[in-house]
Amino acid sequence: MYYYPVWIPCAPQAYGPYPMPPSRPSYPEVDPSTLTDSAKAFQSLMSDAHIIIEKFATSPSFSQQVMEAAQQSNKEKVKQLLEGTGIKHPIKIRYNPDGLHLTLTAQSQNQDCCKMELAFHW
Repeated sequence: MYYYPVWIPCAPQAYGPYPMPPSRPSYPEVDPSTLTDSAKAFQSLMSDAHIIIEKFATSPSFSQQVMEAAQQSNKEKVKQLLEGTGIKHPIKIRYNPDGLHLTLTAQSQNQDCCKMELAFHW
């Protein structure tokens, strides 16, 4: 015959009170104005992105010019073509045999606040 131990509740143990969670540091009131300004600047980046995307989507001749200039490593021509679409923000261009990478940058309060990267496969 086997006997198993049985748990029998005893008097309450002398444990201390539950430990108090560490107090949270106090933070200053939040000011959403910078985030709001950044979001507004980002809206204009989206407009520029839309211009570029629309141009590639609707103009095979434009797409061909950009690809040919890139193939000839003529970065200035690629930049000139893209800036000629009417975009308002500075653009950085990178390309390789697989595709085109564009980075648009906006400023808010005289500093770079947001960037948008577009990657096109070709």
